Amino acid sequence: MHTALRRTPVGSSLHQARLAARVRSEAARLRGTASGGSGGPDSGGPGPGGPGSGGEDARLLAELIRRAMRWRLSPDERHWVRRIEAERRRLARSTEIVHRQEELPLTVAEVSRASQPWRGGRFLYAAVRAFRPSRGVELGTCLGVSAAYQAAALGADGHGRLVTIEGYPDLAARARRFLADVDLRNVEVVVGRFGQVLEPIVAAEPVDYAYVDGNHHEAPTLEYFSVVRRHCTKRTLLVFDDIRWSGGMWRAWNRIVAADGVTAHADLGRLGLVIVRPTD
Repeated sequence: MHTALRRTPVGSSLHQARLAARVRSEAARLRGTASGGSGGPDSGGPGPGGPGSGGEDARLLAELIRRAMRWRLSPDERHWVRRIEAERRRLARSTEIVHRQEELPLTVAEVSRASQPWRGGRFLYAAVRAFRPSRGVELGTCLGVSAAYQAAALGADGHGRLVTIEGYPDLAARARRFLADVDLRNVEVVVGRFGQVLEPIVAAEPVDYAYVDGNHHEAPTLEYFSVVRRHCTKRTLLVFDDIRWSGGMWRAWNRIVAADGVTAHADLGRLGLVIVRPTD
């Protein structure tokens, strides 16, 4: 029933209203932390990232989620949204078959239903634009829709780049085609298991942004977080999708927000955002 409701205009409006209320609540909590709250994992900081970093990062994250919800697209940004969504509609009509090794084959249209919805893509775009990272990594490319939104945002300042990791070669090939069709050249699609290829990628060049939307289980999620934390820049934003997907994902999220180095966090229902700083 919940899924069906989200597919209706009324359900979408209710979801947006609830998300807006949650963003306001989280922003208020973060501002309270920044102005002298008690800190710790339940309050969003401060954390061990250096004197005053908890308050500074709490203010930053509060402003980021507020701006992401209210981001007004420029004509150039609307161009990217229209282009990405036009290609998404093409995917939604495709009867081509996707082969996923041991999994049952599915049509491209069926696979596209798992892509980040346009409101989620727009939120990711606005969050990246507000945070202004220079190098990002994504776990879970699928057909490349969310990668397109993030790569467009990273490229808006002329220097940002994204590496997106996909475990299935057929999906990765289709994502490369999608990204080429929308004319995004600042994103690289890497094929491999997350646990095997993530660390070499971020060890070679630390990232200041990561979007984790792949293996929705507790232990792997915690491991991906640990890898990024070991190779983060002076301040890195991590976005976790589906933090309430399962009991394991929820436990992972609660361990992450309490981890060393995490200076601020925001729970937006489906998405969880944390800012992490080096612990050494």
